[in-house]
Amino acid sequence: MRWAARTLLQFRVGVEEYATKKWLFKQAFEGFWLATSNDNFYASSGAISVPARPGASRHIGNELDLVAEYQLNKD
Repeated sequence: MRWAARTLLQFRVGVEEYATKKWLFKQAFEGFWLATSNDNFYASSGAISVPARPGASRHIGNELDLVAEYQLNKD
């Protein structure tokens, strides 16, 4: 997604922890901002989804990822 790299800033922090030998839990938090308030927000197709509004907040949103993995066998 080349279009996203030009206009988006992303912050991500996360943790992985083994609760037991077979259970792995992952948590990650991400925040997304436009690079400047003059940037458009683009759809995955590359078309403008939300046009720029100079002076508006650059913050797009946040994402919380929670993943649980269980190992059935060593293979």
